[in-house]
Parts: sequence; C-alpha cells; structure tokens
Amino acid sequence: MFIATANSLENIHPALLDRMEVIDLSGYSIDEKLQIAKQYLVPRQVKQNGITEQIFEMKDAELRTVITEYTMESGVRNLERAIGSVCRVVAYRYAICEKPEEFEKIVVDNSIIQEALGNKKNDSLLHERITKPGVAIGLAYTTVGGRCLLIETTKFPGSGQLTLTGQLGDVMKESIGTSLSWIKTNAFRMGLLSKRDSRKNTEVVRVMTDRDVPRQAIKEEDLDRLL
Repeated sequence: MFIATANSLENIHPALLDRMEVIDLSGYSIDEKLQIAKQYLVPRQVKQNGITEQIFEMKDAELRTVITEYTMESGVRNLERAIGSVCRVVAYRYAICEKPEEFEKIVVDNSIIQEALGNKKNDSLLHERITKPGVAIGLAYTTVGGRCLLIETTKFPGSGQLTLTGQLGDVMKESIGTSLSWIKTNAFRMGLLSKRDSRKNTEVVRVMTDRDVPRQAIKEEDLDRLL
C-alpha cells in the first residue's frame, strides 16, 4: 500500500486517480494556524535560530499579519518558514550587538516583518480598492479556498482592440469578450461615444465541459432567421 499527499488533484493523471482512494482533509483556519504558530512553530524557530524568548516576542496581531498577508496555504509550511525569517532578523541584530548582556528584548512589529519578508504578498484591502470606478470582482477557486479577482478597466483613446495578458482559460476569455461586446453595444447610451456605430458583432457563448463539441460557424442569414 502506498500513501501519497497532494495539495491539488488537477495534475494527477485520471487513470491513476481512478485507482486511488481519495481522502479530503480540510485546511487550517486562520485561528487554528494562529494557535499552531504560538504553541509549536514560534518556539521551534526560536530554538533553531539560536535565540531565546528573553530577547524575542511575537504577538498575536503580528502572527495574524504573517498568516493573512504573507502566506496563503492550507497547511503551515510556508508560515513556519516566514516565522523563521523573522527570527533570523532578530538573531542577526543580537549577533552584531557589542554588548549582548545589554541587548533589549525585541517585540516584532510590522517594520521587522517587512524587513524579513518584504512587501505583502496578499491583498487584504479589497474594500478600499473596489470603491473605485472601473473595478469589478470575480471569484476563483484555489486549493486553500476562494479568492477574489480584481478586474480593472480604464478608458483611453484607441482602436477598440482587446489585448489579454496572463494565463487565462477559454471560458474567461469568452467572458471578457462578452463584456466588451456589451460595452460597445451600450457605449452611446452611456456617453462613451459621440455618435452611434452601426457595426454588428455576434458571439456564441458556451459552457466548457470535458465532452465539449467544436463550435460551428453560424451564417448571418441563418442567424437572422433564428432571431
């Protein structure tokens, strides 16, 4: 019998997955990660980095900051690495101190976290960004739960061509194309154009499945007859 672990089943071959018994284990919540960090991760990293609790302290607020803004995972592997990086900053300051016996205890704050981990990796200030015009919210599923996708647009002179960047799936590309078609259709009513445009654009939107059949072209006269 073989036991394997994975964060996602998407990359496992279907033939192999069909022969496996899958046991789903839910990830830790933020409060659970906080308790694990306080009871196990912080003491272990303090010991491994050669410092003591007499010169190092990391409170709950700072631990929550690391959990929510620097790590996004179902487990605590990256969280322990991040805590270790913070500990090494304090260990370095202690090592270069000329009088270790006079070294004052360091209470970790946001400046130390940023020095150790750099800029924030997760945007937790969505409520401040979604109040701006031209920003829409989408939802994405990940192995650690749902994530919000901010879709930002702006108006500027151009030819009306659409450029897509990044790794987008076919359904996402079709959704963006449909949105652009709606904007073009209602551009005169919304005051985006000074005069009406008589050009037509027809799109057939589909829902992608594993047994999806190829799309066929629809002639304009057939479309007029159907409508």
